[in-house]
Amino acid sequence: MKHLILGTAGHVDHGKTTLVKALTGIDCDTHKEEKRRGLTINLGFAHLDFGPELSLGIVDVPGHRDFVHTMVGGTSGLDLGLLVVAADAGVMPQTREHLQIMAALGVKAGLTALTRIDLATDSAVAQAERQIDELLEGSFLAGGPVVPVSAAAGTGIGELKAQIQQVAQATPARPVGGVFRMFVDRVFSARGFGTVVTGSVLGGTLREADNLHVLPGPGKPVRVRRLERHGQQVRQVQAGDRAAIALAGMSRAECGPGAVLAKRALRPSPRLDARLRLFKGAGTLQLWSQLLFHIGTFETCAKVHLLDTNRANEGQTAFAQIHLAEPCIARLGDRFVVRSSSGERSVAGGEILDNAPLHHRRRPPKLLRTLRKIAVNGLPELVAEQVRRQAEPIPLTRIAANLNCAEAELTERVDHASLPPEIAACRVERERYLCREHERRRLHARILAHIRAYHERNPIQARGVPAAELVAGLRLAHNSVWAAVLPDLLEGMVARGALKRIEGTWSLAEHAVELAPEQRAHIERVETFLREAGMRTPLLAELREKSAADGISAAHLDQALRYLVEQGRAHHFDGDYIHDAVVRPCRLALLRALNTRKKGMTVGEFRDLIDGNRKLCIILLGIYDGEGVIRRIGNLRIITEAGRTLLAQCG
Repeated sequence: MKHLILGTAGHVDHGKTTLVKALTGIDCDTHKEEKRRGLTINLGFAHLDFGPELSLGIVDVPGHRDFVHTMVGGTSGLDLGLLVVAADAGVMPQTREHLQIMAALGVKAGLTALTRIDLATDSAVAQAERQIDELLEGSFLAGGPVVPVSAAAGTGIGELKAQIQQVAQATPARPVGGVFRMFVDRVFSARGFGTVVTGSVLGGTLREADNLHVLPGPGKPVRVRRLERHGQQVRQVQAGDRAAIALAGMSRAECGPGAVLAKRALRPSPRLDARLRLFKGAGTLQLWSQLLFHIGTFETCAKVHLLDTNRANEGQTAFAQIHLAEPCIARLGDRFVVRSSSGERSVAGGEILDNAPLHHRRRPPKLLRTLRKIAVNGLPELVAEQVRRQAEPIPLTRIAANLNCAEAELTERVDHASLPPEIAACRVERERYLCREHERRRLHARILAHIRAYHERNPIQARGVPAAELVAGLRLAHNSVWAAVLPDLLEGMVARGALKRIEGTWSLAEHAVELAPEQRAHIERVETFLREAGMRTPLLAELREKSAADGISAAHLDQALRYLVEQGRAHHFDGDYIHDAVVRPCRLALLRALNTRKKGMTVGEFRDLIDGNRKLCIILLGIYDGEGVIRRIGNLRIITEAGRTLLAQCG
């Protein structure tokens, strides 16, 4: 079923509440004061169902100029507008103001009811119709139905219902994804249910027993005890619904009109970047203006700082930063209205472009270019702006928290929307990060330069640089985000053909080992020394002395030793090198012995087993520990599963 919200609008005493009662049978004036004065003061609520496919929640707003702030709260979250003009009075000041407010708050569809035709002459009806045509020109209601009715006599009510149904069927339902949000417009206590709040659901889905946060404030979670839509209990409510929510864990005093209910603790905004459009008849808005700010049912004082002009006149559009006396809960695309500080007139309507902006003390051209891009491209551009403010990659989870978005919504837009080319994506395990492309390219260049220098120092080593050595070599702090995303960046460089991975190290893709005859000779002499050392612990100092006598420099000796280790012909532990001809048979002997000894083996027992000296045994055990074929427990070594597997392969 499609769920939409329709709201009335129009001048006081033009018959909005009477019309709603004629359409639905529900009297929206429920307060004694409203009955006494014959005047709508508070928001009224009704509903109109058109079979199993379409349901409308109806918000009836007051038309008196003293209650425009209440009208603004009721109009927020509407999908359809029903403008009401009395035939015997014609278009009046609040008629114009309400139409501008509905347009400013994003209402894009609706129709007009010409009421009280039974009280007007034919000429008065014709004059009112001409006024309506003039008023609606260029508005979202232009060209829409204008239905003459008499709520008292019932004339035209059936036609109005049919037109409402037709317009509603052509209006798309709100997306139900995103974070559940609802501005509270009423709070009361109900026997057996405790505290009950009502409002129009702006986004997301809410189910019985879900937890909610009451914002702004400490954001302590409260539990949903019961949900109602149009007076009927339901299991869930969603965007486009008028909802009544019974809450457990909260008193009536802890929540009032203007609060926001959300399924997570959203970020309050002390200031907002926005685009304003001044209403007709609003006069001039100065560089800094003191105004009243209305979003949903929330109201506070605000200072409006124009960003692209020193003054804005009626009908003009301007970018502004709005500094709020009290923080509000908002996100990109939310609509608002600003009114004069006295509350006597509505000044402008606007759309939020950034709910977490920096404080703009100046008005640089770059800021205005960014705001224009956000106004055109929406969320992808706002995400990009979040990234531009960071020196390191920023996780999508934090961006979602900053912008009051659902992480799934943000992920979908990042995956399928076109981010600016200056923004790049990377990962840390399963979490997606975004960073500035030029920073990523700069780190890529540093990685390539570091690995290239490593190859120049080790020309006969096929293996490259381990990731841990890269972190140190690039001087990345181990707890930095760049260090965390480095593995993903390296894998990306492999995919693009810049690097290759060899045994857990990173090497340039084009790097290949080609031994010159002199290098081969050096390697053979070094290997011969290690092999001839046998079970005697080879001393590195002795090897260096002999190599120097043979004309092998210290650098060439280190290269030869690394080459032999890489080829598996020698092994290294704690500064010592041993030939594989010693390591391999001793390993096999150790594994065979450990496989039959449940208690394990000490260093002394291993020394007796291979008939070697203690230092040699400690080196060998260190090598086998590193291979994972044995494990140390206190003074004992025991065989591991990897060791048993190797033993089985050896036979």
